Amino acid sequence: MRRISYYEKAVRRIGALMLGGLLTVGLCGCDEDEDNYLEGSMTDSYDFGFDSVRAVLYPSSVSIDYMKSKDGQPLFPCKVTINTPPSEIKTGVDYKIDGEEASLVQGAGYGTLELPPISSGKIRLDEFAGKAGSTVSGSFEALFTGSKGNILNLRGGFNAKLIVPPGSN
Repeated sequence: MRRISYYEKAVRRIGALMLGGLLTVGLCGCDEDEDNYLEGSMTDSYDFGFDSVRAVLYPSSVSIDYMKSKDGQPLFPCKVTINTPPSEIKTGVDYKIDGEEASLVQGAGYGTLELPPISSGKIRLDEFAGKAGSTVSGSFEALFTGSKGNILNLRGGFNAKLIVPPGSN
């Protein structure tokens, strides 16, 4: 029977560690889809189902679009837009969802109920470089005032690659 040298043992151990590391990374939930979510009491009454999230850079804003496809057409259950020129956007800063600093809307033709008025909210970018293909990640939360004066909430997270439409830069 052949003896395994110290070198061969080390190579096998390193290989096993690397394989274990790859399996851990693959199973740890590092998928960007897990960072994309919409939740809160608003989802009980309104349809916020989505298939994907995109981040879009415009000359005077950045939009986070939660998207769903229906009959081959994109629908937007939720869009959160920071109304600031991209060169001035900072990470780690709360932008108020007040219709001026930032806004939250449900796309036209999506759902049958109009969203109630937003009483307060904020969006924060954790990662933003302002370049096509770079990652945009962060979260938002908003409070809405229902028709009976009740407070409803919506929270979302996002992690998407930045898209720059032609002619937008």
